[in-house]
Amino acid sequence: MKPKNIEAFILAGGKSSRMGQDKGLVKVLGKAMIQHLIEKLNHLHIPCSIVSDNVNYKPFERPCFKDIVENRGPLGGLFTALTFAQKKHILLLSCDTPLIPIQALTYLLDKSLEQQINVSSIAGRYNPLFAIYPTSVLDLIVTCLRGNKLKMQDFIKKSIHQEIPLDQLVAPSPFLFTNFNSKEDLEIIPFGLIL
Repeated sequence: MKPKNIEAFILAGGKSSRMGQDKGLVKVLGKAMIQHLIEKLNHLHIPCSIVSDNVNYKPFERPCFKDIVENRGPLGGLFTALTFAQKKHILLLSCDTPLIPIQALTYLLDKSLEQQINVSSIAGRYNPLFAIYPTSVLDLIVTCLRGNKLKMQDFIKKSIHQEIPLDQLVAPSPFLFTNFNSKEDLEIIPFGLIL
């Protein structure tokens, strides 16, 4: 899938209870977590928006969208993203994975097929927040939300999808794919790391 045919949405609307503050704004290697992702997407010429109602994301000069349906977790965030999408496919990312390398982004794009979900995996486990979704899944999301069936893994398995394993990319530097959910998690970053 070509970058020109896709746009990205970064989910930054979680409660961040373990971090003690909004995760996307926590600094990693001198930058807010979300800034790392924005810069990588800029490098690939992929426009991005942020799903959050936190006014502190305004300085990043990206469109910000409040969840249409509140307190529905990532599936609710995906619903918001697809509702506001201008293109037929979106790349969904989580703000707490700032170190994901550009190579992983390009690999996901290269392997993705249109009109289906393309979900990355590590050791056979899907990562719904590093995946590409077509807007055509909106109706199924509505059904899941109405039924309060909010597990992203279950939603993906009910949909036409392909798994894109990232194990070979992860092996050399597994910490690059870490979700930073607490301040303790930040301690795994090697001292002196330069991206």
